[in-house]
Amino acid sequence: MDDVREVLKSYAIDPAYIEQITDRLFKVKDKERTYAVKRSQLTRQTVAMWEHVYHEANDKKIAAVLPVYLTKAGFLYITMRHTVYYLTPWIDEETLASNQQIERTYQLLGKLHYKTKQKTDMNTAVSIKQFKSYQNDVRMYFSRMKAYVETYEKNHYMSPFELQVCTQFHKIAMIWNELDDNIERLIVELTDKTSGHISLCHGQLIRPHIVHKQNTSHFINWEKAYIGHAIDDLSRLLNHAALFYSNPKDQWINQFSIYIQENKLAKYELLLLMIYLLDPMDYFLLIEQSGDTAMIDRIGRLEQHYRRLDFAWHMSREIKASFLTDTPNH
Repeated sequence: MDDVREVLKSYAIDPAYIEQITDRLFKVKDKERTYAVKRSQLTRQTVAMWEHVYHEANDKKIAAVLPVYLTKAGFLYITMRHTVYYLTPWIDEETLASNQQIERTYQLLGKLHYKTKQKTDMNTAVSIKQFKSYQNDVRMYFSRMKAYVETYEKNHYMSPFELQVCTQFHKIAMIWNELDDNIERLIVELTDKTSGHISLCHGQLIRPHIVHKQNTSHFINWEKAYIGHAIDDLSRLLNHAALFYSNPKDQWINQFSIYIQENKLAKYELLLLMIYLLDPMDYFLLIEQSGDTAMIDRIGRLEQHYRRLDFAWHMSREIKASFLTDTPNH
């Protein structure tokens, strides 16, 4: 608490109340406002990118970025004992229907990626080689999975885990075919392509880093931000939602057009998104995991990965049906 009090002096804040929420987050009140003090994980190498986020937000009016307060000296942060601290408004979340949360999230993310979009050169020969290698790896693991299923089915009594794998195999085969087709189409799409686009990416866009109020929403914790492909943010968001949260999956699928309205994606980007979402390697590797892990844990984790892949299959089918056929190649 002493460090936090010292930090607050740099903002001319006389705290009436300080509450430690986590080991890195503190809730602070004075006579007028409530603040969040963050003891960050920023380093000398990453703080410049973090500062860039707030300059971009200010210059381009990016609503997704929750603003930070300036110190008395006009800086975005204060360093104390080799640790970077920063101060933001404290946001008490308000309950929104899941469809409103998803709509807001897609809108904010689409606008973020569009407003910060910049053209970049692409080395497609290297990319094509990498995707062919990945395709071969997936094919190899799928063949090994088929061998496991055949072995399991010969057992007079299957374990619960083996039964689960066999039960899910038909859908996993459909998912593998969908992924393989998307990789083939991406390789064709990348041929002779010389440029693409990159944007400001949040870097860890998961539900705890999205705050909603009735009239506004923000993404918080930009400490892992970087300039990269918008698909990184999108796939991370959707994979996390499918893995860990009870939001209706059909809403994420049906409302995807909201993101596209804000930031149109080229054919290769849509294919890339589907490939990222359909990646089955965690599922395959769990099947090959040592039997030392408790069976109940393996069953739970396999079901989690299966749920994510099932969502990805439906998402891929919807993207193909609604966006891929008439998306301009640019």
